Amino acid sequence: MNVQQLLIFCLSAAILDSNLSAAQKVFIKLEGEVLREQFNFPGVLQGSKKFLCRNECNPGDVLIETEGNRAVSDRFTIRYDQSQGKLHVVVTGLRKEDTGRYRVGIRGSSSSQSFQEFELKVRDLCDGGVDSAEPRVYRTTEGGEITVRCSLFVQQQNRKFLCRDDCKNFLFDTNDPKASSDRYSIEFGDQSYFNVTIGQVSGSDSGTYRCGVGRRQDNNACRQFEIIVAGAGKRVPLVVASVSVVVVLLVVSLLLVYRWKKKHNATEYMNTGRNARNTEVETYDDCDGGLRLDASTYQELDVQRMEENLYSSLEILPNSHR
Repeated sequence: MNVQQLLIFCLSAAILDSNLSAAQKVFIKLEGEVLREQFNFPGVLQGSKKFLCRNECNPGDVLIETEGNRAVSDRFTIRYDQSQGKLHVVVTGLRKEDTGRYRVGIRGSSSSQSFQEFELKVRDLCDGGVDSAEPRVYRTTEGGEITVRCSLFVQQQNRKFLCRDDCKNFLFDTNDPKASSDRYSIEFGDQSYFNVTIGQVSGSDSGTYRCGVGRRQDNNACRQFEIIVAGAGKRVPLVVASVSVVVVLLVVSLLLVYRWKKKHNATEYMNTGRNARNTEVETYDDCDGGLRLDASTYQELDVQRMEENLYSSLEILPNSHR
């Protein structure tokens, strides 16, 4: 065996040994945690491709690939440190489906490549079961805050977390005795419990939650509870409220117009009645005037008769004397 063959053999053995040792790496994480690991790849040439893939790195298994020193794709990040010769891998928000075998490596300008394998196991957040001890329902009002006592055996350095909807929606976790993020906070009490608090609650916070304890050497423990926010789901949309106000105003306006018109008609009817009575009185007065005129005429006729009778008497008297 010449020197060249010896060098090739040693290099191949070193790569094989590196791959085998990397294949023995197994990382165990919990749902929602972050995987942060680094792998040795010294002397990488500028422009070489850095990659992270699953299984055998078939085209559909490539998660991220770049010729630069850093790249991000969804929950996956790779970064190459030229000075240390290390390739860093970060996977955030771990899920159960992330469990499997991975490859991380370097591809040169030719078909040559160097990679290391590792296995990732993502444990269920509540693999030790879910406790639904009473009280399971907590009620609050919008705008306030609610604190739930999570009665589980816990050490101060244990991972404490809060999630909802069967932990499909991870909210917050910490290994510290006390921590907060956004509207959520966790505070260690003693070995029998810790408190979780949600501030500025709204209707969308109504639902099912789980608080739990993550343990490296034992199964995790979880407790399930429900939060009901008073008034949730009873708000009227702004458009509907506006339409309702317009309808009410329209109805009130119609009622006012109707009442005014009714009153106006009643006034006209009363005025018409008075005019009619006045007309009747004037008609009767005219009739009385006619009657009085006729009576005076009759009186004039009676006077003429009286005069005629008087003349007749005067004419008769002389004859009687003879």
